[in-house]
Amino acid sequence: MYPIAYAVAEVESGETWTWFLKNLVSDIGTRWCFVSDQQKGLVLVVKSVMQGSYHHFCGRYLFANFKKNHKGKKIEGIDWARHAFPHYLKCDMLLNNICETFNSKIVVARTKPVMTILETIRRYLTTRIQKNRDAMLKYQGLICLRIQEKLQKCKEESKGCTPKWGRGNMYMVTSDGKKYIVDIVKKSCACNKWDLIGIPCKHVVRAISYKGHNTEDYVDDYFKKKTYMRVYSDLIQPCNGPDFWPIAVGDLVLPPIHRKQPGRPKRMHRRRDPNEHQNSHKLKWNQNSLRCGQCHQIGHNKRSCKKKQTMLAGVGKTEAKAKGRKNACSLDVNFMGFRIPARAANTEESSMGFRVPIGMSSQHSNISGSPIAYNSSAPATSLEDTRSRNDIYGVQSSRDKQ
Repeated sequence: MYPIAYAVAEVESGETWTWFLKNLVSDIGTRWCFVSDQQKGLVLVVKSVMQGSYHHFCGRYLFANFKKNHKGKKIEGIDWARHAFPHYLKCDMLLNNICETFNSKIVVARTKPVMTILETIRRYLTTRIQKNRDAMLKYQGLICLRIQEKLQKCKEESKGCTPKWGRGNMYMVTSDGKKYIVDIVKKSCACNKWDLIGIPCKHVVRAISYKGHNTEDYVDDYFKKKTYMRVYSDLIQPCNGPDFWPIAVGDLVLPPIHRKQPGRPKRMHRRRDPNEHQNSHKLKWNQNSLRCGQCHQIGHNKRSCKKKQTMLAGVGKTEAKAKGRKNACSLDVNFMGFRIPARAANTEESSMGFRVPIGMSSQHSNISGSPIAYNSSAPATSLEDTRSRNDIYGVQSSRDKQ
């Protein structure tokens, strides 16, 4: 990944993309391949400004948009059509992961002021370009290391192919019961892989080996060491600190207008896609562990229970009053110095209008309106009274025991 140009804009829009691409065209020209994730206004700007360039979207974002717009549906046997890519690009990339790699390096810098952002990126690129250039100088191969690894894999796969010379520089290679025509001079194969990426496929490797030539000589110049060193020949020159900068003529560089986004502020880390690999060592909080105490359903708690809200909305004033009286009667009763549970203190109304416990007749109450004090030594009038006293008051006199 070699950064060509970068800029700081107020917002991603058609106007800012037009300004950026026009400056880019004036430096590098057209006939490039753009891989994007459907940024706002970028599709129309590339067609109008970058005429002659090829533009396709990242496969990951295409798949994510499909799942978003067509929920519940699945794509089986995904195979993106690389055959429609132009051959002059020598590129079969379906993802823009190299851009995401660069963005991950400037996550902290993007939260700083404009001048700090630009200085942080400049220092990072200065170190990176110099480091990659020094690493390639120590490499002794003809082509780049990763391309050499891909070519070695094709050499292993070519052992199952059978070549036959046709005429001139054309060969017919048989592999897995299928026949492929290979033209070494035109650098073309019927499988279209060599034409597309510039790296010989297993059919081409077998034909070149049959002819007795070196396979590395047929790799496209884009992937050779000399091309890599030519790209990294221009280094970013060091410069003095801000204290030694000359005063620029023109308007002052002002910070962009702060736009407050609706909703809760986003976190610093990137929001992961639902299909993206998650950290297997990090425990995930599962919402299914909650169980409601009202309806006993899984997935919510008692506070957010919809059934409880429906029940409370249907309770009228009459039911509320009845519920209040019921709660008031549910308290314990203190009668004649004894603590009586509300459920056990079933009462009956006397002839004078007083409410007395069951088992104590109205004769034990005072006619003047106040109950008489309970005498534990008084004889029990009947076995029922004795049992009632024992159950209600929780005590039993010595005479009752006899």
